[in-house]
Order: sequence, then structure tokens, then C-alpha cells
Amino acid sequence: IGLEKAFDALNERDQLALVDLLSSLAARGVLGGDDLKEGTAALLEGLEDIALDIPSAPRLLGRLLGAAAAGGLLGLDWPAEAGGDDRLQQLVAESKLDLQQLLASDPEFDPADLPPPAEFLRQQGLGVLA
Repeated sequence: IGLEKAFDALNERDQLALVDLLSSLAARGVLGGDDLKEGTAALLEGLEDIALDIPSAPRLLGRLLGAAAAGGLLGLDWPAEAGGDDRLQQLVAESKLDLQQLLASDPEFDPADLPPPAEFLRQQGLGVLA
């Protein structure tokens, strides 16, 4: 669906423009959630290897997946579904990211309106990270 073209673009500006174009097409309904799943599944599985050749690949893919999640086309659990819970746990552990602490420290994450961070992660299909 063009992700390979975005990753192969010579400069970062072209890479971002292509990812933004795909995000815009998805937001307008030209590309659906199934199209995005099909186009990103293999990239998610091989992202570590792709990143060796194209260091910006994780950020570009994250930008597209974030836009798709924000637009309701993909759930927040899609990367875990595509790459497997074990791989997701490994990546989060390697990044030393404490998602519960991050959520708890976010002023928009008001405990009065939302469940505790661990429950929120479970509700989003990310219980493996809780």
C-alpha cells in the first residue's frame, strides 16, 4: 500500500509526506482497516531487520499506526496482534518504558474518569503490558 515506497524514499521529508498521504487516505475511507492490517503486518513482524537498513522505519510505521488508531481504523492492540504479545513485551522492556507510570503521570488521564492504568491497558487489549 505504499509503505515500502515511504521506507525507500531518499529523504525524511518524502518519507513523512508518503506516510501522511496514507494516513489521509485512511481517514477519508479510501483505505480501510483491513488494508492497513494487510500492509503493516509483515512490516511489524520484520521491523527490527528493516530498521537496520532504514532507521526511521519504526517512527514512520508508528506515525501511521497512531493515525489509524486515532481515526478508529485500527485498535491499539493491532501491533501486539500482528507481532505477538511476546515481541511487544520485549520491545517495551527494551525501551524501558513504564506504561502504567506514563499513564498515571498524564494530566489527561484522570483517575476519576478512567480506570486505573493497568485496567485501562487491559481494556485496550494491551493487558500483556499491564
